[in-house]
Amino acid sequence: MTLSQRRVLGRLRDGPRSAGEIATGLGISSPSLTRMLTKLEERGLILRALDKSDRRRILVELSILGRRSIEDHRVFSGTSLVQAAKNLSAAERRNLTESVATLVHLARELEEADAVD
Repeated sequence: MTLSQRRVLGRLRDGPRSAGEIATGLGISSPSLTRMLTKLEERGLILRALDKSDRRRILVELSILGRRSIEDHRVFSGTSLVQAAKNLSAAERRNLTESVATLVHLARELEEADAVD
C-alpha cells in the first residue's frame, strides 16, 4: 500500500467522507483520488456509495477490512527504534523530522507521477 493510499484510509478513520472532502484535505486532484479509491476498493478496503441526501456526491467509507488495516498498522510501536528515538537530542529530533518530511514529500511526488502514467 502506498503512503497516499494510507493517508486516504486515515481520512476515513472518523467516518464516511465525500470524495471531494478527501481530495481537498489531502491536497490532491480529484482524478488522482479517483484512481486511488479504485485501487482501495478493488482491495476491499473502502466502500463507495451515492450520498442519499445529495445524489451528486459520492461518500467513501472504510470497509471492515480497511478499518482493520489502519487499526492494526503500527509500524514502529514497541520497537527498539522508538526507544532509540527517545534518546535523541532536541536538535537530532528536529533534523530527523525535517529529513523524514523531505522523504515523504519526495515519495508523494513519485506516487503522483505514477498515478498520472
